[in-house]
Amino acid sequence: MAQETIYESTSDNVRVIKVNDDEYIVETINSNQAASFQNFNDNTFKNCTGKITVNGTFTNINALQNSKFTDVNLKEMVYNNTGNSGFGMIKQYFQQVKTLVLPDAQATLNKDDFNDLTSLESITFGAGAKDIPASIFSDKTTLKTVVFSNGVENIGNMAFKACSNHQQD
Repeated sequence: MAQETIYESTSDNVRVIKVNDDEYIVETINSNQAASFQNFNDNTFKNCTGKITVNGTFTNINALQNSKFTDVNLKEMVYNNTGNSGFGMIKQYFQQVKTLVLPDAQATLNKDDFNDLTSLESITFGAGAKDIPASIFSDKTTLKTVVFSNGVENIGNMAFKACSNHQQD
């Protein structure tokens, strides 16, 4: 199947491309402008059980609050957001994601950022993540793989407490 644009809005500066039944790409149309998620339909990713790659800088993340993306059973989310905002989208609206690759621009992480990701098995930190907060993955028994970038300088106390399945690369 050839790639197909299933949603495009020049006013929101965003396009959604369906690569195949299990893979989608969300990208900004004009990379010099931030895009908005505000007009996404609840069904945009309804049947996606594979991978969503997000490319660009996005705003208006809270506009997704009434969407039903929590039902999306993603295996992988590659989040190439070039800004340092919007991480809330992942933790609130894609709760079933199993593999998460964070962008280099994601510098700020909070202790509770991953609480809602109940199926998370693998996390890759981008170069911007210099500090991994204390207890950020405490008791996250689903976590198997943690990949640190060269940018990580500090790992907080008990960051991986009781994560019996994890391996560090």
